[in-house]
Amino acid sequence: VATAGALARAGVIAQVAAGGGWDTTIWLINRSSAPVQTRLALHGDDGSPLTLTLTVTQPGFSQQVAASTLDQVIAPNTTLVVATVAAASTVQAWVEVLSSGPLSGFAVFRYAGASEAAVPLQSQTGTSMSLPFDNTGGYSTGVALVNLSGSPDNITATVWDENGNQI
Repeated sequence: VATAGALARAGVIAQVAAGGGWDTTIWLINRSSAPVQTRLALHGDDGSPLTLTLTVTQPGFSQQVAASTLDQVIAPNTTLVVATVAAASTVQAWVEVLSSGPLSGFAVFRYAGASEAAVPLQSQTGTSMSLPFDNTGGYSTGVALVNLSGSPDNITATVWDENGNQI
């Protein structure tokens, strides 16, 4: 088992919502042949630590905890599932994922069981990204971004239609 100081940033989950009809479930997958020490650090929109009640599930194990950080070991070829428990009011957050080895993952957040969105474990730190979206059926697409630099930054969004025309 690695110590917390030896963990590197595996990525971030840019959107978590809990309470007021919202719930979020995070799946982290270890596809390697070695155990991976993992730490999830929950942050409010302002970057400060945020404590949420979570249900933590791994094969043969499930518990409920209230925490702003969660340390778990993910066994080889298994999944860690972390679900928010209803909060008194709506809370929005993001999660920094640290690990001792490679992980993949995503989160799904839902509103009142009627609509949902998936958020990948974002490990890239490049200067651009592409996000496909589908606005059929009256749904809209939102984008959650996390600025990890600690200083303000500018964002430029360019949108193209399905024919490659800039809108």
